[in-house]
Formats: sequence, structure tokens, C-alpha cells
Amino acid sequence: MKTRFIAIVLFTGWAQNALSSPITPQPLRKLVIESEYILHADVIDVKKVNPRVRRHGAKAILLIKEVLQGSMIEDTVEVFFRPSMICPGPASYEKGTTVLAFLDQLEQGYFTHALSYGSKTLDESAFNLYKKRIIEMQDIADIKDEEEKSAKTIDWLISCAMRPETRWEGVFDLSPQSDFISYYDPEKNMVVHNHELTDNHKSELMDVLLNIESLTYKDFILVDLVAEDHEEEVLQFLVRKLKETETKSSWFRRLFIERITELSGKASLKRLVKQMGKLHYTDENYEEKVANLQAQFMERM
Repeated sequence: MKTRFIAIVLFTGWAQNALSSPITPQPLRKLVIESEYILHADVIDVKKVNPRVRRHGAKAILLIKEVLQGSMIEDTVEVFFRPSMICPGPASYEKGTTVLAFLDQLEQGYFTHALSYGSKTLDESAFNLYKKRIIEMQDIADIKDEEEKSAKTIDWLISCAMRPETRWEGVFDLSPQSDFISYYDPEKNMVVHNHELTDNHKSELMDVLLNIESLTYKDFILVDLVAEDHEEEVLQFLVRKLKETETKSSWFRRLFIERITELSGKASLKRLVKQMGKLHYTDENYEEKVANLQAQFMERM
């Protein structure tokens, strides 16, 4: 739908100062398919590594709790990473935490697949949910019939989207063109399935959306998935949530503004959005100008 296009074009213009430069996203589906090993492990130590000896400046010592993919006989593994990286984001390992790590093995040791996407610090409840989804995706990957695999992948993505812990893992693949980061993804035009969402799928996602107390960035992709079939209901929901939000972040409010403008079709709101689009974060008094236009938007919506 049109909302997806607007989100990409406008967001890329003004969110550069809010987000680090993106890399190709790696949702859970890709991580399971591409990683050699998946471990649930305790980070028992993090040590510096001589950068002259290895390109990576640190290594995490992981005490394995469970191996979810691959075969290992070790009780512990050393995972090399570069914590000082700024762009793209590095894998994250902190002593005393428990992680879900997606790893590959090279001659020099173990490394995190997809950098920041491949190391997830999760509590026990979230881990159990991820474990369930990982096992399901492993089973789906083994299906030989492509039609069946495609249909089950859709159902799996919906299951991910239904829960806040795994929501991004599902919605990114369900609606990659509505996500800012996917603008930089060379695979953004590769459809992972051949099936359209069913009315039942959309109803499930709509129920999830309407029951979200406080919207986060990833929740807006849910909006893009259901808005075309529930325009008025989604519009009223977004207007209500925008009035309730207490965030002072102009870029986060912009997520509401873009979609409300598209769904309402009001010419006055479109003119304000067009003016916002001409602003650049390096402009003098940028935040003040944006705040003024957004205040006008609130009055007219």
C-alpha cells in the first residue's frame, strides 16, 4: 500500500541522525537457515585480544547450556568479536549475561553470524519462545514441497508477529518494504513466500495491533500490514495513540503522522507532511521547526 512507500522515502531523509547506518537485516528465519550453530549459553568472561594477532579486539567465553543447531562436544567456546565497531553494529557479549548466539566457525575460531543480529540477550521466558520458533523453522526448512513450505513459512511468520518478543522477526519478512532498514537490503525485492495473507491472518494481526498499549517502532509494520483492509479503524487507533504518546522524539511522532496522513487523505495534512519532508536535521533550529509543524498537525488531524 502507499503508506509503505511513504515510510521509506520520508524516513530515510530524516532518521539518519536517529539511527546508526544499517546493514542487511537478518531476522530469525535467515539466522536459523544460515548459521552453522545456535547456542544458548552463559557469558562467563570477556577478554581483550591483541588486535595485531586478530582483527577482533575481544573474545567472549561462553559456557554452553544448550545446543539448538549444529554439533558440539565442548562445554565452552570462544567467540571473537569487535565491541568497538560503530557501523555496522557489533555482536554484544557482556559477562554475567545469558545469550542466544548464532555462530559460524572459521579456521581462527567462532564468530557471530550477522553481527548484532546474531547475539540476543534474552530472559528465560523470551528464550523459551525463541527456542520454540527455532525448532519450528528447522522443521519447515526440511520440507521438500515448496508450496507447503511457503504456506507454513507464512503461518510461522504470523506466529512470530503475534508476540512482542519476536514481533520484528515476523513482520520484517511479512512486510519488508515498510521497514526503513530494508531500504538498504539487497534482498528487499525477494519475496520469501508465494502466498498472500489470508483474511484470518489479517484479523489475527489486527487484534494484536488494537491491544498494544504503547506502540514501538516495529509495531508500525503491523499497521502497514492491516491498514488497507481496516482503514478507518486503524486511522482512529493511530489518532488516539498519537494523542496519548508522551514521547518528545520528532522522528517517532513522524511514524504516526505519515500513516495518519495517508489514511485520512486530508489535503491540509499532506501539505504539512510535505513541508516536514523539506526539512533536514542539519537545518538551523531544525527541532523547533519540526515541533511547530507537528503541533499544527495535531490541531488539524
